[in-house]
Amino acid sequence: MEESLRRLIDVYRRELALYREIRQHVARQRELIESGCAYSEINVELSRKRDLLMTIEGLEQGIRDDRELWRLHRHRLAGRSAKGLMELLAEVTGL
Repeated sequence: MEESLRRLIDVYRRELALYREIRQHVARQRELIESGCAYSEINVELSRKRDLLMTIEGLEQGIRDDRELWRLHRHRLAGRSAKGLMELLAEVTGL
């Protein structure tokens, strides 16, 4: 179980960084729209966002079994890893 928790934590840390990057692209896209830039420039940001979301989707698929194992046993887990995972999930969900 500890190994599954470590994998989940690693993936959710990576996802957190990716979601932060997505937010940057959204902000940049908004700037481009507000300044009347060409659609081609706006589409670059959309493509980058899409690529990042696809990366997240791939990460999620890779931890499907770990996530299910955690879901089944999370109420019995204690310790720093379990607490760290919960905090990380709250942060990812917040983004």
